[in-house]
Formats: sequence, structure tokens, C-alpha cells
Amino acid sequence: MSNQKEVLLVLHHTFFHDTFRSYPKFTLDRFKEIKDCRFLMRFIIEKKTDNPSLDVAICSKTGYNKFIEKFNLSDKTAGAYKFVKILEKLILILDTENLSKLDLDEGVITIADKIYSTSSEYEPILVINKSARDNFIEKAEKFYRTTLKERFTVIPFRTLTYNEARKFLEDKYPIICNMVKERIGDKPF
Repeated sequence: MSNQKEVLLVLHHTFFHDTFRSYPKFTLDRFKEIKDCRFLMRFIIEKKTDNPSLDVAICSKTGYNKFIEKFNLSDKTAGAYKFVKILEKLILILDTENLSKLDLDEGVITIADKIYSTSSEYEPILVINKSARDNFIEKAEKFYRTTLKERFTVIPFRTLTYNEARKFLEDKYPIICNMVKERIGDKPF
């Protein structure tokens, strides 16, 4: 048996908003970002379908519900609704009293930290929007400085943008990622 841990994507709420956001006018950078989001979404589907007993992605109920509230208020295609329902069944959505008391960032920090410190099976990779990452890292460092005091040296889990997460997964899971690339081609839609 391999000692390599499976990756567990800890999804920041920005992932859902960006994956299902409508972009009537967007820059090339935003288009690349949406392509990476859609790639990650399809990776989750393929990986979970490949091995239903493994968890592939996780998020807080609070973050997910905030996304669903906005999603339901906007005009979306039937395909977008279908993908949301598929993801809802494949992602582990944590609903605990302690998590619901935390703000969205603290909730995902707590999830990633718990996985990192207690799981021998999974390596948490926090997936976040590029523009939200710096603020999130500041918050995570403050969280660890407060809890660990002088013992704090580094955030114990990776915090990756969509593109960085995609590259990381392509390196770690080349077969699944090649299947995803073949199925979606150059079109994320």
C-alpha cells in the first residue's frame, strides 16, 4: 500500500461563485480562471466517480449555502443547475455547530487544519480565487499566530489558486486529468 496521501480539495466559497458566475464581459485572465474552475469541477466529478469511497472535495455548509442563495437569485442555464446538483452529491459539505459560528474564511481554515492534523489518508489543498488569496493567507497566519503563538512558522496546508491547483492535480493525477482534458477540450462550457 502506498504512503502517498490522497488530495482533498478544501473549497473556498469563491470557487463556487467563480465556477458558476456569468461573465457577460470578461478579460482574458477571467476567462482563463473560469476554464480552471470548470476543469477543477470536472476533476472532482471524474475522481469521485473513479473511486466513490474517496472524498475528493470538502466545504462548509455556511459557505455553500451563501453560494446557493446567490446562485438561485441569478439566471442560469439548465446545465448549470445540473452541475450544481451533481457537485452537491459529490462534495462533502460539513454542517457542524462549531463551523457555522465561524466566518467563511475561518471555517475553511478550520476544515483544512483538522484534515492536516488528523488524517493519515488525505492532504488538504485549499482552493481559492487569486484575488482573495492574499487576504485569506493573512487571516490564516493571524489564526495560527493566535493559536500556536511563538510555535507558528508556516500555514500547514497549501493554499492554491485555481490555476495552481489545476497544475498540481495534473502532476499528481495525470491519467484522470488527461481524461478531463479530452472530455472538455478547449471549451470550459
